[in-house]
Amino acid sequence: MKKVFYPFGNLNLPPRIFTFSQLSKISDENYEVLNRSIDMTGFKPEDVFILTPIMIHEHAFGEPVEPHLRTLVSLVSNLESLAYQDITFEQWEQGKLAA
Repeated sequence: MKKVFYPFGNLNLPPRIFTFSQLSKISDENYEVLNRSIDMTGFKPEDVFILTPIMIHEHAFGEPVEPHLRTLVSLVSNLESLAYQDITFEQWEQGKLAA
């Protein structure tokens, strides 16, 4: 079995790929619920994103909340890191495994 290097922490969760519409929906759903959301203005419907989990987070706006993932978001076309997105575990499962 091929060993995979996870550059951020030891979560042992591989990155996942999300389409523009998936990430836009997630960002809208989480905007006032979790700390980090991306403003999708300026991105194109054909853009695809890689979300890399960096930590499990348990607070939002200074209050305890259900555990969720803080992810680093990159644009697939240039792999430039863009921002952080907080995402529930249920939302995380909607992405396609990056292989």
